[in-house]
Amino acid sequence: MKPWQIILMIVALLVLGGSIAWQLSSSDEPEVGGDVLLVDIRSGEVFRANTSGRRAVVIPAKHPDTGERTIYPAERTESGDLRIKARYLPEVREFNGTIINIDDRGGFQSAGDIRSFN
Repeated sequence: MKPWQIILMIVALLVLGGSIAWQLSSSDEPEVGGDVLLVDIRSGEVFRANTSGRRAVVIPAKHPDTGERTIYPAERTESGDLRIKARYLPEVREFNGTIINIDDRGGFQSAGDIRSFN
């Protein structure tokens, strides 16, 4: 092999390794299996959806009582607070109509106990 071919192979391997590492460290991967926390952005109700053995929840999801598409994914912070997942904050902020009070990081006050979401 010529020196330029060796250099080209090394660069290609570095690019491949970097892209694999970047993909594995990405936090915007879909929820797969298990429980997913969801919040109704109108009322602050929090739901737990079990996605084991079934298709994923379509976002925004329909509220089980009102039928409105106002349900978005939420998560617990290390301190135990709830917040809307950062990926969905721009969409939530552009929502037409009255919504719950959401801070800059997506934090909100829940309205009662966690309900089951089917």
